[in-house]
Amino acid sequence: MGMVKFMDTQYRKKLEIDENDLIRNIYSISENFDFSYLFSNYIDRNHWNERIQNKFIGLTFENLTDTNYSRCFNFAINLSDPHFKISDSSRRVSTDKLENVYRIEILISFLGPYLFFRFFQYNFDTGAVNLKSSFNPFKIEHTVYKNSIFEFCAENNLFLISDRHLTNRVNAVKLELSKESTSVYNFLFEDNYSTFPYDAG
Repeated sequence: MGMVKFMDTQYRKKLEIDENDLIRNIYSISENFDFSYLFSNYIDRNHWNERIQNKFIGLTFENLTDTNYSRCFNFAINLSDPHFKISDSSRRVSTDKLENVYRIEILISFLGPYLFFRFFQYNFDTGAVNLKSSFNPFKIEHTVYKNSIFEFCAENNLFLISDRHLTNRVNAVKLELSKESTSVYNFLFEDNYSTFPYDAG
């Protein structure tokens, strides 16, 4: 367990970007540009597929990339039931057979070398879908996948963006949904009414 924590700390130090550099980059990218046409017509949503599959060998994943309000590639990696579909969870999962389903969501920004991830737990105990998210895995055996994400970032020259950076407001940048409340998360990953629609930490 001590070695896992050491690897976690070492990787994060190497992969994190300076907060001031991040904000400067956002202002530089956003000034005088409208990306909606570019995202809709020139983004290859399958660009990362092979590299994701090669890093998470033996696991199935869904490419949920959508350019309507998203500004990122979106991958859902299934850690339990390979037939579980995120896009159709309420109808495809038999609650008689499953109590918890686990996955990782990985977001890679269209706008720069920035990655964000979350572990998710779907609980069907009550017959309804109860969802929890965390930076850390819900099961100890899934820690290896967290380390795989750190390795993936290092191999592909991607910065791992922390919650603290993502919740920062980007003044003077206005998007359609977030408007005056635009956060780093909204700008890099998804224009959303929420500045950060995840459980913190």
